[in-house]
Amino acid sequence: MTLEDIVPSYLSYSDGFSQLSDGNVDAAFALAGFPTAAVLQAGATEDLVFLSVPTDVLTRVVTDNPYYTLVQIPASVYGTREDVTALAVDNVLIVNANADPDIVTAIVAAIYDNLSELQRSIAVAKQIDPAHSTQLAIPLHPGAERYFENAGGGPSE
Repeated sequence: MTLEDIVPSYLSYSDGFSQLSDGNVDAAFALAGFPTAAVLQAGATEDLVFLSVPTDVLTRVVTDNPYYTLVQIPASVYGTREDVTALAVDNVLIVNANADPDIVTAIVAAIYDNLSELQRSIAVAKQIDPAHSTQLAIPLHPGAERYFENAGGGPSE
């Protein structure tokens, strides 16, 4: 299948999944953390099927593009028959390289020193893997590096 085989519709998450539920589009991409409200809403009225991509293809994509990772979406999230392996990208907070390191350290501390509270308040924050935060495809700001060094080699949960 190539791009010539499809007619893309550039819609918001909500509109894309509404159109999927209405039968106006055949597929929709959810480029968001899970659970995604639009996917849950579509799944409430329609049986959704996640398309399977062979593991070797996913692995090749991640190897060739280190800013992607693989994530397991538990079957319980969307009521699928089994867990789904999907491509993922990290959400990152990007600051200017010239930003004051003390301010950046304070921002990182505000997040990681309060991670459990953040995770209680925001469901997708439960997907934050503190150990992964120092292994991104882009360099850390010196203020973020300082936080992680002082936190004993990396953030803790």
